[in-house]
Amino acid sequence: MTDSVKKRIINEFRFDSICYSAVNNKKERKVILSDVSGNTRSGEVFAILGPSGAGKTSLLSCISLNSKGNLQQISGKCTLNGNQISQKMFQKHFYLVPQEDSHRAFLTCRETLRYAADFYIDGNDEEKSAEVDALLVKLGLDTCQHTKVGNQFLQGLSGGQKKRLSIALALLKVFFYQSFNYSYLLITLLKILETVCVITR
Repeated sequence: MTDSVKKRIINEFRFDSICYSAVNNKKERKVILSDVSGNTRSGEVFAILGPSGAGKTSLLSCISLNSKGNLQQISGKCTLNGNQISQKMFQKHFYLVPQEDSHRAFLTCRETLRYAADFYIDGNDEEKSAEVDALLVKLGLDTCQHTKVGNQFLQGLSGGQKKRLSIALALLKVFFYQSFNYSYLLITLLKILETVCVITR
């Protein structure tokens, strides 16, 4: 390996002994998560799988420091490279892709990614543009890169394109992807997972 080849930085995210409970409508405390642990490193894709009501979203909310609930009780810890994750650290190093896509309707697909690159990536304009170009191609957004995102009043990207744009934004950083919508087309899910696997290698 020559000196010009940069060493790949290996980061490790861990969550240990996560417990979560909340009070339901019957004023009863319900344990949703009990002693859940896991970890993932750079170059890996970590998936949380389970049937409806198993606690997937609750776990994701806990490890993304975004849990909400009535009289909730949470214990356990989340670390990045051994350091306890704070809200400030999470905002700097992580990105949560929600179930519902929310983008600026009047920006194009490319403009959305470029503004995010300016915010998240250290480097010159050429490097940022190259990163945006690569993501557009890898996620199949190059053909609609100049299309406005749109909303219910402005015709723009399709639902699948908006979801891929959300993934592209997340790939500029380390990211969490909130549970898939089961009505979502399987071919789109497979395309997203294939792309994520290739990029994280």
